[in-house]
Amino acid sequence: MDPYMLLRLETYTDSISRDHYPPPMFTKHHRWYFENADLFIIIRGIVYGLHQIKFLTSTYFQTILSINEINEDQPQGTTCLRPIPFDDMSHADFSLLLYFLYCPYNFQGTERDWKVIQ
Repeated sequence: MDPYMLLRLETYTDSISRDHYPPPMFTKHHRWYFENADLFIIIRGIVYGLHQIKFLTSTYFQTILSINEINEDQPQGTTCLRPIPFDDMSHADFSLLLYFLYCPYNFQGTERDWKVIQ
């Protein structure tokens, strides 16, 4: 193989791995991905497509959604190509929070559940 072509190929693959987070392929959560979503969160490769209206009372989410990085058209979390990473949270705990936000009248949590969603 031509050394010049090998250098170009290595440079190309290096730039792909460095510049793309999340990777171009990801998995939608089987329950918590809505087709009309406008808020996107990723936990360990699984993308949640949610609704910003459910998070309006959270100053944490409002702060994240108001930050627009230089050279970016949309704030992080407003497109599935730039979801907010929450890799420190478990899928079970995040699903518990979502159940509380989306089904508050049906939520009957334990003491541990209430601590998780605080």
